[in-house]
Amino acid sequence: DRHFMLKHFLRLSAATLILASCATAPQTPAEMRSFSHALLEKSSVSVSRHSGAVTSALKRGAERCLNTTSEQSFARATQFGGHTTTIRHYYDATVRRTGSGRAELMIYKTTTGAITPGAKDGRYLAYLVDVIPARNGTQLNIYGGKIGYDDLNTSIVRWAKGGAMRCPTMP
Repeated sequence: DRHFMLKHFLRLSAATLILASCATAPQTPAEMRSFSHALLEKSSVSVSRHSGAVTSALKRGAERCLNTTSEQSFARATQFGGHTTTIRHYYDATVRRTGSGRAELMIYKTTTGAITPGAKDGRYLAYLVDVIPARNGTQLNIYGGKIGYDDLNTSIVRWAKGGAMRCPTMP
């Protein structure tokens, strides 16, 4: 349904622009962990796999699916005719081991083509997963947006559990 897609597009664009235009948008994992914003949430998930296996699965998934670009165009009528704005989202995913079985999956996002006058284009840490060894497996601490991140969250947890490497729709 076109109306639903337009509404979803506007919500995602607003969330991206709000985060990207903040002077304090997170740039590092430490900043992301302490970042407080109405559109950001933290969740924790436990999986019954060794942290090394989880890290390897997240690395494979990131390399296969998360270094990508998405594009959205929005057309609107103006008094001088029509106007089309194209917004591009560039995703750069990295998995790094941090020692003692721990790792981080980081997704940096760069957005260009802001739809509101004066909004800044910029690169920021949009998503973070901490991989932490736990007594009966691994704990994942996931930091990401509240709007549009369900498919990404589902894929990350599925990969961590050893499930299929299906690529998510990026927010």
